[in-house]
Amino acid sequence: MEVIQRMKDIMEKYAPEIELHITESDKDNYLGIYFPGKAIGLNIKRLKKRYDTQIKEDFSFSSFDEFLYIIFIHELGHFLDEKKGLFKAYDDAHYALYDVRYYGQRENLKSAYIHYASVRYEMEVRAWDEALHFLTDDINIENFNAFRTFCLSSYQRVPRKEYRVMVMETKLAKDIYTFFGDVPTFFLYFDHKEENHVVEDLNLCYINLMKYVTRSVSKKRNISIQKEVLLETLHFIFEHFPTSVSKEDVFNSHKQMKEDYETYTKDILQVT
Repeated sequence: MEVIQRMKDIMEKYAPEIELHITESDKDNYLGIYFPGKAIGLNIKRLKKRYDTQIKEDFSFSSFDEFLYIIFIHELGHFLDEKKGLFKAYDDAHYALYDVRYYGQRENLKSAYIHYASVRYEMEVRAWDEALHFLTDDINIENFNAFRTFCLSSYQRVPRKEYRVMVMETKLAKDIYTFFGDVPTFFLYFDHKEENHVVEDLNLCYINLMKYVTRSVSKKRNISIQKEVLLETLHFIFEHFPTSVSKEDVFNSHKQMKEDYETYTKDILQVT
C-alpha cells in the first residue's frame, strides 16, 4: 500500500525515536493507538472493518487509504504533543484519578474525574491540531474536519459507563481496605480490558468490573450489584492468595459478611 510507505517516510523524518507498528490481528484490541514513547499502532484489519461498516457511509472519504492516513497523523499528533512536554498533564491527571479509585476516596472521585476528562479532551484537541500539519493536497479538509469533530464529540460528554465503573471500583477498594487493613498483603489494581487475573509472584490482583455496569441488581440473587462485586472479589482473593490471606482473620471481625459470603459461594459459585 502506497499510503504505508508515505507513513513510514513521515515517521523517519518526524518520529525516528518510535516505531510504526502495523498489525492485522484480532488480539490487538485497538484501531489506532499511540504507545507513549514506543510506537504508533495501526490495526489494519479492525480499521478496514470499521471503515466498511460505518465510516464509508457516514463520511465522504475517497478511499480507505485516506481514512487510514488521517488516523495515522492523529496518533502522530499525540507523539508530537508528548515531545513538547504537554503529555505530562494527562499522565498526572490519569494517575491522580487512579489513586482516588485505588485508595477508595469516593468523596474525591467526581472532581478527579472531571479534571481528568478535561485534560484528556484538551490532549485530543492538540493531537488533531498537530495532525493538520501533515495534511496533503489529496486530503479533503472538509472530510478531515468532519471526522475530527466526530472523534472529539466522544470526549466532550462524560461516558456514564466509564464513570459508573469507577464509582464501583472506588467503593470496592474502600471495602477491601475495611476487611484487610490499610496495608494488605496483596495489591489491588483495576483493569478495563482483561478478565480478573493475578500476578502471584508480585502479589498483584487485577479486577475488571466492566461486566457489572449495565445493571444495578444482581441477576444471580436479589442483592445489590455492589454487594455481588465485593463477594466475588473476596472469593477471587481467597482463592489466589491462600497463604497470605486468611478467611478466618477477615471474618472474625465481620461475622455478618461471613454468612453472606458462605451463602454466595454455596448458591452461586457452587463451592462446598
